[in-house]
Formats: sequence, structure tokens, C-alpha cells
Amino acid sequence: MLQVNEITKSYGSGHTAVTALDHASFSLEKGRLLAILGPSGSGKTTLISIIAGLLTPTSGEIVIGGHPVHLRTAAQAARFRRETVGGSCSRSTIWCRISPRATTCSWCRTSPGA
Repeated sequence: MLQVNEITKSYGSGHTAVTALDHASFSLEKGRLLAILGPSGSGKTTLISIIAGLLTPTSGEIVIGGHPVHLRTAAQAARFRRETVGGSCSRSTIWCRISPRATTCSWCRTSPGA
């Protein structure tokens, strides 16, 4: 289960502070799909980056399978992303010259024991 609990992410401080996420909350059962939609600058990428453990929220908590995502060392976060979250590149131009098999294999090579 994925739990997003009151996630806020702000950049900067004082009168120049920008809030990218403002108390976002939801839960998602294992096996369910979720579409995150919104206009440019609405916080979609920030939310996904926090769920994946790439960013730390200003406040709130992400829990996956009963384990907090953001309370990890850099090495633990990298292993968590590799073994639990997975990923894909949003910049298609990076992968446009290689096959889907080669793309998948490049992700597999980053995981020990794969």
C-alpha cells in the first residue's frame, strides 16, 4: 500500500517561497493504478519524485508497504528505488536510439543480482 500523508514541498523561504505541493494526501492499494493529472507547474513531478525517494518533503510522510520513504540514507534510498519503486526515463530522446529490450536491460544492470 502507498500512503501519501499531508505532503508539502516548498522551495525558498520568506516572501520568495514557492509551495509546489500543499498538504497532498491519498492512499493506493497494491495492484491499483493512479493517474496524476494537472497543468504545468502543479506539482506532479514533485509528488512523483517524493514518492520515489528522490526528494524529501518539507513536511508530511510517504509510506510504502509500511516503511517511510524519506527516512533513509542516500544509499538506502538508492537501493529502495532500484528494488521497490523502479522507474522510467521521462525524456524519450535519451532512449530513442535503443530498443525496448536494451532499455529494460539497462535498468536491470543497475540492480545487484539481476
